[in-house]
Amino acid sequence: MRIGKAPKRDRLKTANPFRRPEGGTQALGAARSGALVSVYLALSYLVQLASLNSNGIDTYGNTGPWILISHIADVILAAFLTWRILARQPLWAAIVAAAWYAVELVLKIEMVLSGERQASAGLILIFVVIAAAAIIGIQGSLKLRQLRRSAGIAEQFD
Repeated sequence: MRIGKAPKRDRLKTANPFRRPEGGTQALGAARSGALVSVYLALSYLVQLASLNSNGIDTYGNTGPWILISHIADVILAAFLTWRILARQPLWAAIVAAAWYAVELVLKIEMVLSGERQASAGLILIFVVIAAAAIIGIQGSLKLRQLRRSAGIAEQFD
C-alpha cells in the first residue's frame, strides 16, 4: 500500500455509481467527480465555438450571432458549475450539471435515432462514463450535505 493513496479496493468503491459513498473522504471524492460532467459540457461547447469561429457553422449546422452568444454563455455556465463543484460541492450544482447533461444526452440520442448523427462505441462509452459521474457526483454531494448538517456547519458550506 502506498502512502497518500487509498487502497485499490477503496478506490473501486467510489467508482461504482450504484454504491453510496461511506464517510467524508469518499463523499468528497464522489462529489468532485461530478465536475467531470460540467467539464464535458464546457468542452463540448468549446468545440462548437471553435467550429463556429473557423467554419461559420457549428457541428449541428447552426449559424448566426445568437448561436455564438448562446455557446459562449454555455461555456461560462459550465465553467461556473465546475468551479462550484470543485470548490464547495453543493448539491444544487451537481443536480444542475446532471440535468443539463441528461437533456444533452436525450437530444443526442434523438439525433442518432433519427439518422442525423452516428454514434460509435467509444462515444457511447463516454456517455455512460459521464452519466455515472453525474450519479456519483449527486450521491457524494448528498452525503457531504448530510455530514455537514450532522456536524452543525451546514450554513457555512451551503
